[in-house]
Amino acid sequence: MNKLKQPIFLILLCLLAAACEDSRPEISDRRGMNLYGKVKSVTDSMYTTTFSPEGSILRQEAVLVDAETDYIYLTPELYITSDSRWSNYARHYQVIRSKDTLRVIAKHNEYEEMDREYVFDAQGRVVRYLHFDGMMPIVEEYKYDGEDKHPSEMKYTASYEDGQDIFTCRFSYLEIDKEGNWLQREVNRTWEIVMYNHVDNTEETSTQTDPPFIETRSITYY
Repeated sequence: MNKLKQPIFLILLCLLAAACEDSRPEISDRRGMNLYGKVKSVTDSMYTTTFSPEGSILRQEAVLVDAETDYIYLTPELYITSDSRWSNYARHYQVIRSKDTLRVIAKHNEYEEMDREYVFDAQGRVVRYLHFDGMMPIVEEYKYDGEDKHPSEMKYTASYEDGQDIFTCRFSYLEIDKEGNWLQREVNRTWEIVMYNHVDNTEETSTQTDPPFIETRSITYY
């Protein structure tokens, strides 16, 4: 390769690498919450969540009670929260990213525990979300119809010592904004409650179907 062509070749390689970088799906809390584009905040029935331009959570405010949590970043991959900063159980949160997973580990002294984990498919759609309610693990699994950006179904499983609460939601989208994010959807939800009997090693299952209901959310953008 002659000296004239070599710089041009290197420039083309750099441009190609930059284009590939830009086309990679976002791996962030924002995408884990089924949001696309430069969303600044989203408000649903429980919380208002504010994001950085890169998609990291900056603040969560409860809608029904007077409570909020600020996320204070020491580095892009390490933060503390305002509600634990001054407590005796102050924790650091380590963010670990791979091409299809975002995992957050809570650290206190030598002790580590999982805080949350998102798994994404090749299109950058969340397919699994693991988080905790106290010590109780909760797994949300999402299914999609074809290339749709938003899930058609979600299975929610909460596991505890004496059983599991499992509910399946099927979604119909009623309003989509110009950025392609849903603002209103109808939910059809079926419950399955499994109770374990540890004495005779049996289990009892009951089911319930809720009347359809509407979920709404409002979104602001950068």
